[in-house]
Amino acid sequence: MNYSLSKKFILLSLTAFLITGLQISLFVTNHIKTDKLNNIQESTLLTLDTILTPKLIPNDFQFSAPKSRTVSLNETLSNIAKSSDIFGIRIWNTESEEIFSTNIPISYDGGKEIAQALNGKIQSNFLNMDWEQPQGRSAHEVIQIFSPIALDQKIVGVYEVYTSYDIKSHIVTLNITITGITFFGLLILYIFLLRNISNASQTLLSQNESLVRQKLSLEQSYAQLDLSYRNTVMALSNAVDARDKYTARHSQRVAGIATAIGQIMEIDSLSLQHLELAALLHDIGKIGIPDEILHKPGKLSEYEFEIIRLHPSIGFNILKDINFLDSVLPIILHHHERYDGHGYPEGIKGESIPFESRIIAVADTYDAMTSDRPYRKGLIRDVAIQEIQRCAGTQFDPIIVEAFMKIDLQSIHGNTHSQSEEKLA
Repeated sequence: MNYSLSKKFILLSLTAFLITGLQISLFVTNHIKTDKLNNIQESTLLTLDTILTPKLIPNDFQFSAPKSRTVSLNETLSNIAKSSDIFGIRIWNTESEEIFSTNIPISYDGGKEIAQALNGKIQSNFLNMDWEQPQGRSAHEVIQIFSPIALDQKIVGVYEVYTSYDIKSHIVTLNITITGITFFGLLILYIFLLRNISNASQTLLSQNESLVRQKLSLEQSYAQLDLSYRNTVMALSNAVDARDKYTARHSQRVAGIATAIGQIMEIDSLSLQHLELAALLHDIGKIGIPDEILHKPGKLSEYEFEIIRLHPSIGFNILKDINFLDSVLPIILHHHERYDGHGYPEGIKGESIPFESRIIAVADTYDAMTSDRPYRKGLIRDVAIQEIQRCAGTQFDPIIVEAFMKIDLQSIHGNTHSQSEEKLA
């Protein structure tokens, strides 16, 4: 189940309220019980030490005490029980024998508490019971206290005292008060935090909207910048193609074939973008080739061919200071390398040739073979394809040739050379 931030905060706050209130209530209850027990013990023992203990003598702790002595002590014990919160008293000697007792409806046949008391340790037990007294008093919660009796600094017996422990109503009232104070305190804190969260949420929403607007603005700016870059590239490409009517739109056709091969080979979108840019600009270096060589109708001399072979390097130098084209410079420089290492300008081979350069080499050669030149007509499509296949493994990367065979040349290359094909036919 999905909750909003405010709903989660409400649930967590309520949980925190309950846990905090419960912990405070338990702490206060335990503290009150402990404090009350200490007070009851002190007041009870003070009463006994003040009223009863001074009347005791060592012989009282003999099981065979005189009857007159027993009657006197019983009367004193009864008076104590009537005039205080003490409900009942027993006196034990060091042999764990009951010496004196008021009317106590609870039998005690243990010895652990008496033994502890004889060692000077006061023991207490909480009892839940209905104790009705002849005076009309009753108790439901009773404390059983075992305290040592000392005469002349010597422990001679143990008091077993029963006194009421009725603090439930006080604890309930106090817990209600504490719960109310805690609730209202936490409620004020909750309202304060909720307000802060609400303000923070509004701020975050406002900032998020601002970021979205900035993002859209940046995307639009990037799109415009990308369009400007692309228009620049197209302008450069058209400038090269415009120098020779026979190579008009050559760069666009090479780019179309190259990207089709890249798509067949499932290269990533960034590499595909670089491939298209490099294909559009692969012949930019021909701007630096003299017209008499570039437009020569006949066969080129060795010297003239060497000049033509400089156009990848010239193109590299023309574009090297354009930052957004840094990634395509190696592709342009090596698009005339051969797979067997007999290409130019550096004569590298195989996998050492940039992958995109190997793709452009196939696309460039195919378009060059099917384009008309002043000194020859372009080859028909099937003949050019056969030549590409024949050169796989020598001039071209065979894997790229395999991908080239899968593309739809008719839709990509169009009917640009249909007239040449008709004449050859």
